[in-house]
Amino acid sequence: TTGFPVTLALATAFSLFGVSLEAESIVMLIFMLLFYFVLFIYTRKVFGKFTGWLSFMLLVFFGPLYGHVRNVLGEIPGLLFIILALLPLVGERPLAKSRALTVGLGAGLAFATKPIFILFLAALLIVMILRRQEYNFSEAVIFGTIGAIVPIALWIATQFDGVVLARIFEVYTNPHDVNMKAAIVANVVRLLTEIKPFYFLSALLIRVASYVVRR
Repeated sequence: TTGFPVTLALATAFSLFGVSLEAESIVMLIFMLLFYFVLFIYTRKVFGKFTGWLSFMLLVFFGPLYGHVRNVLGEIPGLLFIILALLPLVGERPLAKSRALTVGLGAGLAFATKPIFILFLAALLIVMILRRQEYNFSEAVIFGTIGAIVPIALWIATQFDGVVLARIFEVYTNPHDVNMKAAIVANVVRLLTEIKPFYFLSALLIRVASYVVRR
């Protein structure tokens, strides 16, 4: 399910350095370093210097994240594009046309990299609706949509190569052909017993608690 933003970079590395694990690792390492760079900029802008550094260091020292360098996966590149989409939202409002285009482009690239990030597109739309007065809703949606259409159109053109629509939905809804009920039960257990889901759940609870305290 990994799309052209990653596969194109990988193909470029292979054409320059030959097909090897080292070339693949270099591509994923570059994506990770870029992700850390834009994440640091974003956290400092949103949370301030001290909290930004603390948030950044917590993620840098989260060991399981580095497993994504060993394999070609779309999660880290997708997160990179999500942060790039969020950066223009931090600053002056209403949202200028160029910034709305950048938001849409980043969101479209995230979706094209890993379709699960379609949830981010939905989240952006909800935010725009809830804060339509701040962001000049109609103009932001129009130019954001224009920015997103380009990478999504390229994704459609490069990803499927004539495969029928029904087969596409089948692959993306259940790529491993698993028993969905058993998978849900197993994932609930994993959420409470494995370190990565537990880390996420703990961070989520801290975030929710911060909202309660501020209220």
